[in-house]
Amino acid sequence: MRPQVRVAGVRTEVGSPLLWVRCEPSELTPGCLGMVRTPYGERSARVVVAPQLVLHPGPVAQDYVLLGSLSNEEAFLVDPAASLRERAVAIAGSEVELRVSPDGSRITLVGPAPGRLEELARELRESLRVVVVVRDETGEVPAPPLPRLLEIIEYEGQPATVTRLSVFSQTVTLRAADGKEVTLSLPEVLQSLARE
Repeated sequence: MRPQVRVAGVRTEVGSPLLWVRCEPSELTPGCLGMVRTPYGERSARVVVAPQLVLHPGPVAQDYVLLGSLSNEEAFLVDPAASLRERAVAIAGSEVELRVSPDGSRITLVGPAPGRLEELARELRESLRVVVVVRDETGEVPAPPLPRLLEIIEYEGQPATVTRLSVFSQTVTLRAADGKEVTLSLPEVLQSLARE
């Protein structure tokens, strides 16, 4: 009698179809990360159905083998994009669209609520230490709102009042608390407001 092949159900990305793969003997539990050898190289995958829980698997992907479990750090080294996507989804949830660059160096958040996206972007930057870009539903970077006349903004660490704003000449004039006025380029002011 032939020995039965051990099979596990894995997902190579969040939301991807369940893939049934042969697996090497190791202790695997649902939710753990595993190393999968594919025709395209090795990558991390999330174990959804452990071998001991499989009763009747679907078609087994012949060219894929689950080699064993990985720690989060090991998974990040093997497949930074998939690992980063899982970590980002854990923080941001499924309320926004996440796009992760293939090398895992950049996350793009896409959604309708720029304020909430900026908040999530800040949280992702702090916890994952990667570049995070925010885009609106059309794929454009949301423009920061223009400062209003008599609005008080921070300039060089001090409060300053917007006294003139020219979209045509792209300048903003600010009056500091000491009464001194300074004219700056509009892009420079918008960039400093975006950093706050």
